[in-house]
Amino acid sequence: MIRARAIILIKNKIVLIKRIKLNETYWVFPGGGVENGESIYEALRRECLEELGVNVIINGLFRQRKYKGQIEYFYFCTIESGELGKGSGPEYQNNELYEGSHSVVCTPISKLQKINLKPIEIKNELYNLIFKKPVGYGAFNLTGHKYFYKIQDICRVNKELRGYYQLREFYPLPNLFFHITHKNKGLILFEYEKTIGNNSGLLVDYFAHNSQLNHKYFRILDLYKKIFLKTLKYGWEVPHILDT
Repeated sequence: MIRARAIILIKNKIVLIKRIKLNETYWVFPGGGVENGESIYEALRRECLEELGVNVIINGLFRQRKYKGQIEYFYFCTIESGELGKGSGPEYQNNELYEGSHSVVCTPISKLQKINLKPIEIKNELYNLIFKKPVGYGAFNLTGHKYFYKIQDICRVNKELRGYYQLREFYPLPNLFFHITHKNKGLILFEYEKTIGNNSGLLVDYFAHNSQLNHKYFRILDLYKKIFLKTLKYGWEVPHILDT
């Protein structure tokens, strides 16, 4: 049996399913089993729509684990559309296969260690990632996957995010798995990318911290983008105005 679960972080909160079953209260990550003919991504999107009422974008794998003959995959996801709490899956119907109650909750990240969130090893790894990393940036490995994190003040995080989304229109950047804020700090987690240098960090930093270059660069790219689209429309030869 293969199962897929979503880690959805919204600002300083995480989306979970609160369960009350056999006098036990606990929380789980949204998701469920992969049905016949489904891919893991298809199953996770279906489960999020059924359980949460939202369509999600799957950004990247955080962790996988084996448990009682099952393989579970935990993916960082972001909400694309829909409304949390509007799920209409079988667990919300009068279905004898589902015991107890299910409810969608947005729990503050700061309370992660205070709730009975299962599985505990995923909770602990997520908590350590968010709260145990020092201010700054760097790469780390987790169960065979490499990540790049940045922890800095909120103003710099916002600047970084603006630069990332602006540059992504023109350049194949690494995936941004999530960003959250807690108190006066922010954490951004990226797919691993080699840095430009010790003082520059990610490629996006280079443009974010060199405003004059940033302005000129994007003016050129915007011009090239417009010209390139015209060449596709009219079948002209693509100009090489950015050749070096």
